[in-house]
Amino acid sequence: MPTARTASSARPTTKPTVAPVRKVSTRTQAPKLARPGAAASAAARAKRQSVRNVDPTLLAAAPDAVIRRATGRTWSQWFALLDQFDVADAGHSATVRHLADAYECPRWWRQRIATAYAQTCGLRETATRSLAANTSRTLSVPVDALYRAWQGRAPAKWLSAKFKIHRANENKSLRLDWPDSTSVEIYFWAKGDRRSQVNIMHRQLADATEVAAKKRFWARALDKLQAALE
Repeated sequence: MPTARTASSARPTTKPTVAPVRKVSTRTQAPKLARPGAAASAAARAKRQSVRNVDPTLLAAAPDAVIRRATGRTWSQWFALLDQFDVADAGHSATVRHLADAYECPRWWRQRIATAYAQTCGLRETATRSLAANTSRTLSVPVDALYRAWQGRAPAKWLSAKFKIHRANENKSLRLDWPDSTSVEIYFWAKGDRRSQVNIMHRQLADATEVAAKKRFWARALDKLQAALE
């Protein structure tokens, strides 16, 4: 006959495992919100992709050859670099500083690149007078002779308009204040000892009609310049 001690030792020593009851929170978690500029940045990148096949010279009103000579990169290359920078969140001033610090972009061009990129992405309104007329000509004269043709009284021989030189870089570039409050940029390049090229960009034009008119004006002017120098 089993003793009380034996019967007690025969009982199971482990207690049955009971699954813990998980408490259900009555609080509703708010969905995570994207940081304020994320949507704008994504929209800007998407819009940049949609215009990537558009000729950048039309978007920024300046030929690729000019900006490449001045900065070492084309419009497409500059825009690709800014695609990697959060322009929407950073803003214009920070974008300009980024172009200067990261890529040593020249001072005047960094402003234009930042503005053109923002306008292309819809981050900034396009100016009402932002078009430009571009004309170029290669002449059989040294670059210094071509540059001198724009100095002093020399333009009166071939150009039927008066202007004020706003900025000059000898044998390389001129920036002119035009009588109608628009601006003109002139770039000069040597093509050898006896050949040189001039590129004219007449800026701050209001519409396509004005662009066409300025193109005709400068084409006739360069015809007279060529006849006077060659």
